[in-house]
Amino acid sequence: MIFMRSAARAISLKSIIRWLPNECLYIILECLATPDLAAMCRTSRLLRNMGTQMLYRDVTICSEVQLELFLGGLWRGVTGKGSPVRKIRLFVLRESAVYGRLAKAEEKKLTTIFCKMSALELIRFEPYMMDYSALFQNARFPALATFHG
Repeated sequence: MIFMRSAARAISLKSIIRWLPNECLYIILECLATPDLAAMCRTSRLLRNMGTQMLYRDVTICSEVQLELFLGGLWRGVTGKGSPVRKIRLFVLRESAVYGRLAKAEEKKLTTIFCKMSALELIRFEPYMMDYSALFQNARFPALATFHG
């Protein structure tokens, strides 16, 4: 067991990630597909901190399953300072995700999450004829440039 620990320590000291500048790591992470980026985020704290910003920059929800996973995943950490909710810049909710109407529980969670989306620059709801005003009761979007809804 002692050999294993010392070998692991020697390998971690030689890790190239520790010696590359953050700018180079950002360029590498930007070239990755979303599933690969998510996998890289699970390899180290440094890559998680850098990659999470990229993963949650643009959110497009196209199905009920995606909506449930999005709400379930973010709901647990919505209040934390490093919450991915604060990194979302573009949010799109498509008609196929809601089938005409949001459930009350989903609406409540989305309302809470929207209140934390301080970096949001673009919101798009499809279809445009639905009334989503209840979702934005207490929300403030200082960086918002475009709203389609």
